[in-house]
Amino acid sequence: MKTLHQIRIAAAVPVVRVADPATNAWRIIALMEQAAQSGAQIVVTPELSVTGASCGDLFGQRPLQKAALAALKQIVDATKVLNVTAVVGMPLAINRQLCDVAVVAADGRVARIVPKSELSSRERRWFSGADVCEVLLDDSVVEISSAPIAVDDAVLTLAVGNDVWSAERAESSEGVIINPFAEPATMGGYARRKERLMNMGGSCMSVGAGFGESSTDVAWSGDVLAVVNGEVVAEGRRFSTEGTLTVVDMAVVKDVRPGEEVATNGESNLLEPYPFIPKCVAESWEAFAIQRAGLMQRLASCGIGKCVIGISGGLDSTLALLVTVAAYDGLNLCRRDIVGITMPGFGTTSRTHTNAVALMRALGITIDEISIREACLQHFSDIGLPESDRSATYENAQARERTQILMDYAGRIGGIVVGTGDLSELALGWATYNGDHMSMYGVNAGVPKTLVKHLVEWYAESVAEGEVADILRDIVDTPISPELLPADESGNIAQQTEDLVGPYELHDFFIYNMIAREQAPAEIYAAALKAFEGRYDAATVKHWLGVFIRRFFTQQFKRSAVPDGVKVCCVSLSPRTDWHMPSDASSAAWMADWAEL
Repeated sequence: MKTLHQIRIAAAVPVVRVADPATNAWRIIALMEQAAQSGAQIVVTPELSVTGASCGDLFGQRPLQKAALAALKQIVDATKVLNVTAVVGMPLAINRQLCDVAVVAADGRVARIVPKSELSSRERRWFSGADVCEVLLDDSVVEISSAPIAVDDAVLTLAVGNDVWSAERAESSEGVIINPFAEPATMGGYARRKERLMNMGGSCMSVGAGFGESSTDVAWSGDVLAVVNGEVVAEGRRFSTEGTLTVVDMAVVKDVRPGEEVATNGESNLLEPYPFIPKCVAESWEAFAIQRAGLMQRLASCGIGKCVIGISGGLDSTLALLVTVAAYDGLNLCRRDIVGITMPGFGTTSRTHTNAVALMRALGITIDEISIREACLQHFSDIGLPESDRSATYENAQARERTQILMDYAGRIGGIVVGTGDLSELALGWATYNGDHMSMYGVNAGVPKTLVKHLVEWYAESVAEGEVADILRDIVDTPISPELLPADESGNIAQQTEDLVGPYELHDFFIYNMIAREQAPAEIYAAALKAFEGRYDAATVKHWLGVFIRRFFTQQFKRSAVPDGVKVCCVSLSPRTDWHMPSDASSAAWMADWAEL
């Protein structure tokens, strides 16, 4: 190994304001000033940091493009005063095509523009690859190229986003690869990225988008990784709510070990019975941190300091409450501004009610109790529902009454309703449309039921202490139920969800293999038999797979109208980002495949 040069590089992750280049420019410049004071020669910001990476269709709007150019001029001018080289990400119209580019600026001028070439199908909605070699920018001709560029006696190769994984970058034998990227956080994603960078070889500074990006459907962790010759030499502070600066002396090396193929998330989980369960404590923390970051960004962006949550004493509302409390602590907000409302109904049991109240009290939030019994009886009378009726109308009316209470209560105090429904319920449609299906932000929308249970267990064992931990353990041991039918003669839960829709561990396995691996029913069935050998027989697996397919297709209309909620795992059912499916799609082909099992 031969050391060619040592250069000080600063990874600057600003708190962006989505679609506000003017604000983002001065925040970037403020970090550049700090970097210059630390002796940094190069300052790198994330992909699309000038506008924010989550602008969506706003990228195509000329006002945003014009404001981005004005912001770039401010940043370029600052490089001359501060004597640093800046690498900033932004959208740029080149030859009538909008490109996702990294701009290299030094000495008060733009030295190079590097376009992103590896675009996902979603990114192609907004961006194209540059097909020219130069552009006129601010009366100067600027080269457009991904070729290495010399900066302060060091050779830099810029690779925007996934361009870093191309063969040309991985085989780079000298210099530093600069990798501005904007990739949402997912459970285990950081570890996989780190491993790939370590196996790639050479020197690389990777800088990711962070707080301030929209958390409509995903969260952003502001990852920074500096790797030299297969070793991580620096990591940034993840999930920070403030701008971060990571300054590293990078040794530019030559002759490193070649890149290796790294198993992607999914291949290693093929026959895992619990594909969504974290493999280590760090991944459990990461999943929880993603939920927390999503809610923190939503609270910060809307300027609302009060939340309302319906607390049932079940797993979903428990996890939502724990995430909300963590978000409030992270934003230095008062826990008393979280209002937990327990709403006893016809099926509420003493066990769940006691746990709900005890947990809220132990966590120090505001508690209210509003019974739904009288309101529902009045409603049943109004719509002519017999007292003995126990149909879906009887159950759904209770769910909608609870949602009405939460929404109107939030409106009265100027707060938002935090939703509690999870990803498995969305897949199965196990939610009342415009009832528990609705909220202002669903923190569990990207969390499958098996992961919900795991995270509550993890929190009880690794985070909570004393009374809180004991309450959480009892909640984990409580049967899963919507508690919409009256309790049995002993006062115990009479309506158990998994008796009605099937075991969640099976459904989560089906979700993973159908969505993440795009497997057909026959393939899912064969994999499930191996994964759950000795636990479920063939007839049971086939039965619940059929239930899953039917419900998944017929309940898409609920997912088409789902509230915002953050992605946590490799699977998301958000109609805005990950899962695009017509509500009236036929399941005939899937059911035909299933019928042949």
